[in-house]
Amino acid sequence: MGERVLAFDWSRTPLGPIEAWPQSLSSVVALCLHSPFQMAIYWGPELNCIYNDAERDVLGTRHPRALGLPARELLREMWEITGPQLQRVMEGGNAIWAENQPLSFDPHGMVETRYFTYSYSPILNDFGEVSGVLLVTEDTTDRVLAERRLEALRELATSSTDAETERQACEQTAVALAGTADVAFALVYLI
Repeated sequence: MGERVLAFDWSRTPLGPIEAWPQSLSSVVALCLHSPFQMAIYWGPELNCIYNDAERDVLGTRHPRALGLPARELLREMWEITGPQLQRVMEGGNAIWAENQPLSFDPHGMVETRYFTYSYSPILNDFGEVSGVLLVTEDTTDRVLAERRLEALRELATSSTDAETERQACEQTAVALAGTADVAFALVYLI
């Protein structure tokens, strides 16, 4: 991503040419690009995006078009959640932390819900004013789904232990399955 950032025509964005960036932005971009963690920077009045290799994987087919995009455009499917969070950081200067936050977006041609633990932290410019936001994130989708499915299996295993008839066992199993987000449709047969 370092080469892409250097080659990008930043003069087409409110950030201006890379040679004119404030030292604070240049420093945080270097930190971001060298980090193995998923990171992105939203900077300037439109919160234009700069991201690293790890975040590129989350963006999917939005990469490389995402580079330089305003946050409102890049995060459009989840703007209802992320927009106010970014605004609070920019206006109040306080960091925000979200754990296993479900966010819907379109990284591969269809909108999907993924889970993220992330923080938005203010980035100060050379004058000590908030001019950007640093995103550090972890895609926790696999862990959240595994925990949720394990809980569904536990519920399923214990749901019918006190059943006195096969029919009661089937009914209790159906109730247990109906309470999980991972089973859209189920039929229980007695053979």
